[in-house]
Amino acid sequence: MKRKFLIFLFLLCIPMAVLADKETCGECHEEIFKSSATAMHARTGNVTCSTCHAAAEAHLESGSVEGMMPDDLQRICFSCHTSLECDDEHCSRDEYTCDTCHSIHEGKGKGILKACCTNKLCGSCHKDVKAQMNLPNHHPVPEGKMTCFSCHSPHAGFKPSLATGKDVNDLCWNCHTSKQGPYIFEHEPVVEDCRICHSTHGSVADNLLNQNEPFLCLQCHEFHFHAGLEGEEEEELTIGGILYGNRHTTSGYKMAFTTSCTQCHIQIHGSDLPAQTVPGRGEGLTR
Repeated sequence: MKRKFLIFLFLLCIPMAVLADKETCGECHEEIFKSSATAMHARTGNVTCSTCHAAAEAHLESGSVEGMMPDDLQRICFSCHTSLECDDEHCSRDEYTCDTCHSIHEGKGKGILKACCTNKLCGSCHKDVKAQMNLPNHHPVPEGKMTCFSCHSPHAGFKPSLATGKDVNDLCWNCHTSKQGPYIFEHEPVVEDCRICHSTHGSVADNLLNQNEPFLCLQCHEFHFHAGLEGEEEEELTIGGILYGNRHTTSGYKMAFTTSCTQCHIQIHGSDLPAQTVPGRGEGLTR
């Protein structure tokens, strides 16, 4: 009984113009009227076939398809979807229109997309990004825990990141809140742009780094002064008047200081505590 009542209310909300379209256009285009995408537009109460197909009446009389397809699809879509703004890349009008990604009558899901999911749809054009998502380290997009729209918006994006209305760092900090700071001792590239060190889509290196350590760090920092020292055969080595252990003999210091910078500098995103390193002047990000 409740279900019949809801159906009755739904029918009352559909204007007579839509019902008229169903009686006329639906006689030939039955499959279109059965699709969920068409029903989605009809439920707004303001959309009929003639809203987008201006020559529908002439088509009914003569059967001619001339003028049935709109000259400016973007204008028609944006006349209703007034809150959307389209960036230059996805809405150039010369290369892409709304129906490049959306199927008005047979689309999938809430966004009536042409593909089953945003990741598959975006990947059909952005094949390089799709390939990066298959690298050993990647954001969990293939696993279904994120979508392309988690970071990007084709409608309200802005250059150069096409991010969802936010600065790149602010976008990353939505999930990686522990890296946000502010810190007393800051790491300059972290404050400037996360992508200086991290690859956004996928990487061979751990933690989405653009390169493995220490090569990434050496793009900005010189070798630690210990790293250039050739160890001696003795078990102990004096450097700057201080006696150090030298258990690995000739390759000891190079092995220790040219493998992974984060073995010592663990707070690479920033720290509130001064480092205990003398040459780092308290800014060594070691704690």
